[in-house]
Amino acid sequence: MPWTLYAYILRELLKVLLLTTAILVTVMSFATAIKPLSDGLLGPIALFRFILFSLPTMIGFALPFAGTLAATLVFIRLANDNEVTAAAASGISYSRILLPVAALGLTCTLSLAYLSNAVVPWFYKQVAETLEGDVMSILVAQLNENRAFKFPGQDYVLYAENAREIPLDPQPFRGQLRLDKELQLTGVALGRMSADNPVRSDATAQEARVQLYRDKQGVGYVSVRLINPLVFDQSVGELQQQQGGSSQANLDFIELPNPIRDKPKFLSWSDLRQLENTPSRYDAVNTIMQSLAARLAEEELRQAITRGLTVSDSGQPAVWLNGPLTGERYRLTAPTVATADGLLLLAADPFRSVVIEKFDNDRPSLANVPVRTFAANAATLRITTSDLNQQPVVQATLNNVVISDPTSDGPANEDTQRELTGLTWPQPLLTSNPENPAAPTTNDARLLLQTAELPAFAQSETIQREAAVFRAQIASLGRLIVGLRHQRLASAVSCTLLLLLGATLAMTLRHQLPLLVFFWCFVLAITTTIIIHSGENLTGSLASGHIWPGLTVMWSGNLLLAVVIGIAYCKLAKH
Repeated sequence: MPWTLYAYILRELLKVLLLTTAILVTVMSFATAIKPLSDGLLGPIALFRFILFSLPTMIGFALPFAGTLAATLVFIRLANDNEVTAAAASGISYSRILLPVAALGLTCTLSLAYLSNAVVPWFYKQVAETLEGDVMSILVAQLNENRAFKFPGQDYVLYAENAREIPLDPQPFRGQLRLDKELQLTGVALGRMSADNPVRSDATAQEARVQLYRDKQGVGYVSVRLINPLVFDQSVGELQQQQGGSSQANLDFIELPNPIRDKPKFLSWSDLRQLENTPSRYDAVNTIMQSLAARLAEEELRQAITRGLTVSDSGQPAVWLNGPLTGERYRLTAPTVATADGLLLLAADPFRSVVIEKFDNDRPSLANVPVRTFAANAATLRITTSDLNQQPVVQATLNNVVISDPTSDGPANEDTQRELTGLTWPQPLLTSNPENPAAPTTNDARLLLQTAELPAFAQSETIQREAAVFRAQIASLGRLIVGLRHQRLASAVSCTLLLLLGATLAMTLRHQLPLLVFFWCFVLAITTTIIIHSGENLTGSLASGHIWPGLTVMWSGNLLLAVVIGIAYCKLAKH
């Protein structure tokens, strides 16, 4: 065996391959940082970390092109220096000359397959944590410059007179979450952008805490806790001081957006298996899942209110709801109730009005006496899911209402319309169902779909439509995972084929201009890459059970390379 020749060829290939890979990976990493940098998600230090962690993630894109260039450059020089001719004249066949190329290609294929399925996803997670962690640094910097901070991907705006990070010891996981960073703010205002862009102040407080949590999958969440906030109570049209750190004005676990997270192509092989078993981890599935859970909870609350207003074991039928502020409770009674277009329509009769009584548990002396009474001719209950809470809230619109305070001797007030917002059911919804005690849970796709099939929800067109979309999205995720696994394998195999292609074409076209050889090698490399990724996209978009056309397209790129290599080698061996 011509080991000296093999070592010589491998040494030349490795020099060019490593240099080309390093250049391509560096350029592509800088290009990847442009978008988060322009979006204001990266500071100077985080930019360096981002690029450093991005370098390994670019190897899968750069290695096939680097291998093509290395094989082409090395074998064009060997052919032009007549070293290939000398080796052939000494009895070494072209297949044996290409043996070190095939060995290097096989090594690259195995390395790339391992890296893309086990190592590279870890670096993607580090990139995600860099982006999310620097959001907190940018938040501190902006607030200390007396500038409002808008949470990325959200409508909420935060302002504070002063912000500082509280040093934390490493925190353990509590359930699924771990506290990662904590900020202390003073002189705080929290608002939400309206449709016409001005900021409407929702709450203010002297002090607040901003906390960054991370779950076991590395996903970041931000919560904002206002301490003793001053909020606006729409039921009385007054500002109310709320004691403690619990408030409807708080932001509970807003997920931080990330351009690389929650995409299957950035998950390891083991993560993909977990994703198949727990599809709710995938953003697109989780969004539809939460929407279905919200519709189920809304329908369950609608039915619970209807039962409460029409059925009673003793006394007058009534429904109790919690108010938006701590300690508030509301008792609702109505002579008649009907459902239309998802709304609950309450109406008075000649003997009784629609009555909502407000109780304040924070005033023990008046715990059993309503502090305010709303008596109306009619009312409409709209049930929606809050932006900050998966549990539905009730908005009551009362018409021709008389407002009185039973605790005082003051006169009653009359109003043509009054709204009471932020009313919630006292118990959590969708934690247990009377018709199926084992279901549902909003975190389990299988149980959620079983709940949608229960008789209580089977007649709701909205729920059944969203359940069908949910099933289709889970099936689509399965096809995406299959396509991704084949894409990684096909890309890894293409490394070997592209190395052989560059070497074979360089020897076959040794009498042509080197630039022409470069051109054809890169055209075929780009074509193969496009075909492989097009096949992956086609696999994910096809109907369930029909993924073979996409896989066929995906592997046809490598088949094209093999055919071209075969034709070129036959022509080379013939001459």
